[in-house]
Amino acid sequence: MKTAGKWLTWTGLAIGIVTVVVGIVMAIVGFGKLTDVVNDSFRVTGPTQHTARSGDVLVLYAPSSSVAGDPVCAITGPAPTRPGPIERNTDFTYDDRNISAFASYRFTQDGTYTIDCDRSGVVAGPELPVSGIFTGAGGVLLAVFGGLLGAVMLVLGVILWIIGANRAKTPPAPPAWQGGAPYAGQPYQPGAPQQSYRPGAPGQPYRPSVPQPPYPPATGQPPYPPETPDTPPQSSAPTPPPADPSPTDPPAADPPAAEPGDDPR
Repeated sequence: MKTAGKWLTWTGLAIGIVTVVVGIVMAIVGFGKLTDVVNDSFRVTGPTQHTARSGDVLVLYAPSSSVAGDPVCAITGPAPTRPGPIERNTDFTYDDRNISAFASYRFTQDGTYTIDCDRSGVVAGPELPVSGIFTGAGGVLLAVFGGLLGAVMLVLGVILWIIGANRAKTPPAPPAWQGGAPYAGQPYQPGAPQQSYRPGAPGQPYRPSVPQPPYPPATGQPPYPPETPDTPPQSSAPTPPPADPSPTDPPAADPPAAEPGDDPR
């Protein structure tokens, strides 16, 4: 998670910076072409003279909110003009008024030409660059949405980075015993008597059991001898002293008298 957070953080930062910079440059270049059109335009007030070169295009603009229709204009000069390209769906602002194109002329010879229209409010100028409009609008959109995407990736990456760093600082939990509960005896202390461990009796001193004959271990079980209950050793009863002869018993018989001639020895 920490690695993914780093990747998102630096990628989002790079995307945000690049898209914003590129979008701003595109907007400046695109809208700069529109500024050139505005600076090269002029109003047609009565007969107005204009110096042109062969191949130049002059576009006539009128207010977009006019209800009287398009003005009628005529251009006279050293050579007749030809219809030029026109984009009727494009407009721009000139002297705080929104104007759109209604006529276009292409000059065929160098010289000075006279422009005359039947009403005021006509503006003459160069052809409106459609590419500049799309370039400027595209730059604005790129800067806004690209910067927003980079900011989202940056915030998400920082969050994942922090979470991953905190998890890396937390030590892992000790693994649980596979065969059951861990030994519950007292911890080892140097110099203190330790209790021996016997399987199945946590924390109790080991007492040797009565030896048993070997037996085959069951499948999957350790070869431990079967446990027998611990019984305390039986103490033998003291031997009683011999009993005194009873007074009712008959007296013992005297030995027979020796015969004459027997050796008393």
